[in-house]
Amino acid sequence: GVYVMVEGTRDGLRRLNELRSGGGVWNNKAVGISESRYYAAAGVDWLARNRGAFADDDGDTYNVALTGDGTVAVFLDDADGDGNGAIQQILMENTADKSKLNVSVRRARGAGDGAVNIGGIAAPELGGVTARASDLTGKGLEVDEYLGGVTIRDILNGAWVVAGGQVAQKTNFSARLIDDDSRIQFGSQVTCFTAAQVGDAEIEAPGIGSLNIKGDRQAGLAGNLSADVTLNGDASLKFTLSRAKIAGGIANSTWNIVSGKVGGMTVMGPAVNLTFWSADDVRTLQFGRLVGSNIYVGIWPAFTAEPGSDDELPNTLAHFDDVKLTSLNVKGVRGDLPGTLDFVDSNVAAGLIVSVNISDATFANGGRVFGFAADRIGRLSIKNPQLRQVNLRAPAQTIADNDFRVLIL
Repeated sequence: GVYVMVEGTRDGLRRLNELRSGGGVWNNKAVGISESRYYAAAGVDWLARNRGAFADDDGDTYNVALTGDGTVAVFLDDADGDGNGAIQQILMENTADKSKLNVSVRRARGAGDGAVNIGGIAAPELGGVTARASDLTGKGLEVDEYLGGVTIRDILNGAWVVAGGQVAQKTNFSARLIDDDSRIQFGSQVTCFTAAQVGDAEIEAPGIGSLNIKGDRQAGLAGNLSADVTLNGDASLKFTLSRAKIAGGIANSTWNIVSGKVGGMTVMGPAVNLTFWSADDVRTLQFGRLVGSNIYVGIWPAFTAEPGSDDELPNTLAHFDDVKLTSLNVKGVRGDLPGTLDFVDSNVAAGLIVSVNISDATFANGGRVFGFAADRIGRLSIKNPQLRQVNLRAPAQTIADNDFRVLIL
């Protein structure tokens, strides 16, 4: 059948579905649609039995199948009109939380690359999307309500993965590379978030159980992360972030844990220009190196710190809540040369800091103050230059050495 592709909001897609009557043409103005992340379609040919077989331009064959409730249509990126091509759009209607979409690819002998790109996927609700040999390369994946799981290869060209849902619902997410300008956003809690590497992207959810950025040696991905992460929390969650492990490093990243506790975060490589905010208790933070970074635990939002400014270390209890950082470890990066500095130009502040362990630090910072601020610090240990202090509770125990400070407020 003849169809038109219309960019629309989620509400726009809903209105368009209600208006569809055997195919027709509407423009954005006619249906009240504004800018969005996905395509809607009018005059759709739905796949018979919700299954279809296709081929892309290099000869790979692929199958698209929807199980459970709903109907599915596939639109090809077929510029030459030969009936073959990658997927421009997969559109679904009347799906439910048990509906699952699967895209599988069979490599053409001697010619194909064993992969097929997907420009966009849109559905009202889905139990899962599995497309292990596909990259999202266009508008991305948008699900109006709950999305139970995503397994995709790479997310490229600023594609989004956005879904609704409730905090009580659970989602698993797995990808290889999440490229710059992408956005990953869920209304449900994310039980497991796995990727090999994350670029300058955005991640948002009520909470994450396990976040694992593991790298991929074969693909040349070191396991780095440069995304901004926002976790809004909910009273029903034991931890807003239970645990995170980054196999590589973090750079130019802001983490905002709006409410709820953090279990642990381990960064095997360096954390450079990291800002980490948590409104509630944090159990364990471990970094290979901490450079030009700020860690704020229980600091009032009224305290605003601009990276590179002179006011990044809070100096009054008016900025603090009675919130605890149990353990901070900065242990160095495997393979670093002797003498590499691990704690440089960084600030750590919390109402109570129970334990700090740092391998190699510098107390000189070009005249700009940096270091630690707390109401109480249980134990502070720096191996080089040697500094060991316990039970810091009174302002008189404040430490000043060159540009390095331990402020007891």
